[in-house]
Amino acid sequence: MVRRPASASSDAATRPLSPPPTTIASASSGTVLLWPGRIRDEVGGRASADNQMVRILILEHSRSNPAGVYREVAEQQGASATVVEVDQGEPVPAPAGYDAIISMGGDMGVNDTQAFPWLEEEMRTIREAVKAGMPYWGVCLGSQLLAASLGARVDRLPTTEVGFSLIRLSDAADRDPVFGRLPRPLHAFVWHDDAFHIPEGGVLLGGTAESNQAFRWGEHAYGVQFHLEATTEMVRGWLDPQSRASLERQLGPQGPERLLEELDRRRGEQESTARILAEAWLEGVRRAGAPVRQPELSSGRPD
Repeated sequence: MVRRPASASSDAATRPLSPPPTTIASASSGTVLLWPGRIRDEVGGRASADNQMVRILILEHSRSNPAGVYREVAEQQGASATVVEVDQGEPVPAPAGYDAIISMGGDMGVNDTQAFPWLEEEMRTIREAVKAGMPYWGVCLGSQLLAASLGARVDRLPTTEVGFSLIRLSDAADRDPVFGRLPRPLHAFVWHDDAFHIPEGGVLLGGTAESNQAFRWGEHAYGVQFHLEATTEMVRGWLDPQSRASLERQLGPQGPERLLEELDRRRGEQESTARILAEAWLEGVRRAGAPVRQPELSSGRPD
């Protein structure tokens, strides 16, 4: 998601990537996620009860960039989701009591901590959680928060990267349990002013000619710069007068409308790809907490 406040330095890191490999298919499991009755206390006691559904903490930074299809897939598979609107002043909870975190986009940057002091609190929470092995899925700002929380730089791009881009997947993506399922070639909607470097110990999974677009840290923490969850309605919400004027300068007078038209045409493809990623990541959530598959149990959500 495009952001408005100025950020720090302007050289974004991009590493050379390999050509896209062949397609690997994916299908929905449709299962319910349950804990098998053991304590997970690395970050203060998460997932502590017998037969408790997986609890996902969703951190949102703009009402125009909700978790969308990522939340939908999680709930379809039986997980419960708690949404915290961080930009509206809602405090970032401690990771205790949750089994995974999804952090979404916003129009601020990780370097804007003076204007948005809660960014530091959120990065502390992310760092504590992922270093304890908690699964994490960060989108746009959420990916930059993951990188920054682990000590990597997030820099200002020379020019806004916006539109549908070819995401060149790395060799490591072929072997990754989540990204290995993606269709090739992968095209995704991007709109961002900042770009992350890869933190120490991180694995680059994909990028464009302009910026890194995806990485993994540890076994289950992922950052994706692109917006597979974006709908036409969402992006219209991002087009305030300032953003529209900027796009018109970059893409021409009809640029914003052409962008929306292309987004509408590609919506099915983008949502399908998002579902593949979400389903594969949720399998990692199950592995991280060792929940059991019980498809016959479709009700009884926790309070």
